[in-house]
Amino acid sequence: MLNTMFPTINRESSMLGFGCMRFPTTPDGKIDESEAIRMIRHAIDNGVRYIDTAYPYHGGESEIVVGKALKDGYREKVILTTKLPVWLVKTHEDMMKFLDEQLKKLDTPYVDFYILHAMNNERMDAMQKLDYKRFYAEAIAQGKVRYPGFSFHDDAKAFLCILHDWDQWGMCQVQMNILDDENQATLEGIREAGRRGVGVVVMEPLRGGLLANPPVDVKAVYDAYVTLQNQTSSMTEEQKIRCIYDYILANTHFYGYTIEESIESENSHYIGYALTHHTAWCSAFSALFYLFGTANGLEVTIDEDHPKHANNTGMVN
Repeated sequence: MLNTMFPTINRESSMLGFGCMRFPTTPDGKIDESEAIRMIRHAIDNGVRYIDTAYPYHGGESEIVVGKALKDGYREKVILTTKLPVWLVKTHEDMMKFLDEQLKKLDTPYVDFYILHAMNNERMDAMQKLDYKRFYAEAIAQGKVRYPGFSFHDDAKAFLCILHDWDQWGMCQVQMNILDDENQATLEGIREAGRRGVGVVVMEPLRGGLLANPPVDVKAVYDAYVTLQNQTSSMTEEQKIRCIYDYILANTHFYGYTIEESIESENSHYIGYALTHHTAWCSAFSALFYLFGTANGLEVTIDEDHPKHANNTGMVN
């Protein structure tokens, strides 16, 4: 597993994170608890060090299952993130009420990151009025939260407004892939986070699997690129994941980030079987890496066949 130093907390994290929004379920729609726990522990046993869940995932059951999975010494091995359901918060006191409920469900005295969930302009206005900064100061002083952050779904202007509202953000979680470089937070927004020393966690690196299983006409473009480059052999799971990492990294100036996936591959120590089916899009990632890296004047070095930004202290998404 490739690792990096998460910039804000000066702690090593894995390149690949484990998102807990889409666990396997039983026929009645409940989480298949034993399988979910097995998956989480398998991921940690094979080097994953970032676990991400949230209040509404699986109807509120995800945090409970994550808490069970992190028993027996697993909690101490990971950076744990969960999220405040800001749309349910009506008073300042509600923020601590939800945090306490989530800590109880996770069966842990603290979380490493407690982030404002799915932020946009409207929700930021509400959080400002309820004095979210004072809440974080209280939660951190009480040892319940180590670092504040936010996840984001809005436009670039809104992202910058939230990012610039506070100089204490420890992390921002954004949607990013080769389709979204000019959508939502945008690559320029991620660069700005990097300039401010804010860690970045990338969600939806494969657009919910769309990039791994593209429409026929899109796949034809990918296949044509592979043919053009005289590439005939399939790429490994590791190489495919590195392609995602390299694309984002080549366009940014921050020090570490983590890619979230939540499904286990049966043929690899990497988590995310969405990566196993098509390879041509990864070739496109590689091409974009060198194209944008050159265009942005980035210094690129090779370390054990893995290209990375010279200023990067490690390897993470």
